[in-house]
Amino acid sequence: MLPIGGCRTCLFSAAQHSHATPHTWSSHALTDRFRICSSFCRPRTSGCTYTNDRASAGSAASGHFGDSRYRLAQAVTCDWRTFQNFARTGLARHDEDSDLALRRALALVRGRPFAAIDPQRYAWAEPAIQEMVSAITDVAYELSTRRREAADYAGALWAAHQGLLAAERNELLHRQVFLAHHAAGDVDALREAAARLTRINEGFDGGVDRETETAQLLSTLLPKPVIRR
Repeated sequence: MLPIGGCRTCLFSAAQHSHATPHTWSSHALTDRFRICSSFCRPRTSGCTYTNDRASAGSAASGHFGDSRYRLAQAVTCDWRTFQNFARTGLARHDEDSDLALRRALALVRGRPFAAIDPQRYAWAEPAIQEMVSAITDVAYELSTRRREAADYAGALWAAHQGLLAAERNELLHRQVFLAHHAAGDVDALREAAARLTRINEGFDGGVDRETETAQLLSTLLPKPVIRR
């Protein structure tokens, strides 16, 4: 299994960067891509199935075609596909089982996809990264909303924070955090969450302002200062 934000979807990298067909690669390309992937992966304790030599590639992770091409074995899977399956199930319904599916999807998130790679070398991956981040954000927003409406404020905060692992500056998810703290009656946590967003924005590209929706929400949620005369 390849955790989202952990092993950087190495198998997807192998297919796309080698400009191969979706399921087949030359033995040379396969060996090269697995060598690069192995530099991103920790040992097998991380749950990552990979190989960096041609002989083991043919036996452990792929099937040989007889014409110097390989195909990944059925046992080699990726958490992104698992995420998509859980998300599809969870978003289709509104019940306890669907909430559990969304939670299982978000539990796979470890950070921003492809975060540890050279963005210039892997510029081709940007559309896939944006697709992943968008899907993670959608699931986090949906589950956070559901849990807050069920008065499960800890669950709402967990969902929003899991989404923020992949999209730190996403103010839609920060607003979910603010709403959960406000609903829980935790003003101090709300103030700290607002301060955290300020620090994130100040550290980005020389500093950026909050979105209008965020500023308006905080104006509504935070207690008004008392003016003493």
